Amino acid sequence: MSEELAPGAVRGPQLDKGQWPTFFDYQKNAEGETLFSAKSGFRFVNRVPAAHLDRGAAQSIAANTETIVLWDVDLFDNWSAYGLHTGVYTVPLDGIYLLTASVQWAANTWAVGNALSLWIKNLTKNLYLAGNYQTVVNASSYAYGASVTICAPLYKNEKVCVSVKQTNAAARSLAGDATFNSFGISKIGDL
Repeated sequence: MSEELAPGAVRGPQLDKGQWPTFFDYQKNAEGETLFSAKSGFRFVNRVPAAHLDRGAAQSIAANTETIVLWDVDLFDNWSAYGLHTGVYTVPLDGIYLLTASVQWAANTWAVGNALSLWIKNLTKNLYLAGNYQTVVNASSYAYGASVTICAPLYKNEKVCVSVKQTNAAARSLAGDATFNSFGISKIGDL
């Protein structure tokens, strides 16, 4: 293409007969594509905040310590709201959000009575939004998994994370497998 888009403009469909709603300004570039932008006073709806993050490498979890999962594979985050080194998602807009998380523990030797916990947590309010708690009933080497899903009201700039805890006497690891370790968040409604 020979022409650059004006700030705030987007590429549009080819127009059949030059008809387009009057709330857009548009022009054609040298390739015949239609470039259009909102007229003064008209505002596009913000894109819906959404992110999908995975954990591709193992993460060590100390015994009896709640630990934030550091999602190391950012598949998409259309508001750049996730802190890759903090494990925290900063909510960009008020709304009702669908949050889902799943983790798989590496094949570790567990003891009967060990507890494995997974939470989605609002750090701003120090509030657990959803959780999954399991107690090991068979002392053997298993790759336990857990998942949680919830719809919750969240407000702009609130901090959300996924955390885990295990009660074995020693550190254990989350499996390094992005197929099972993931966190998704998407705004699905307004408050």
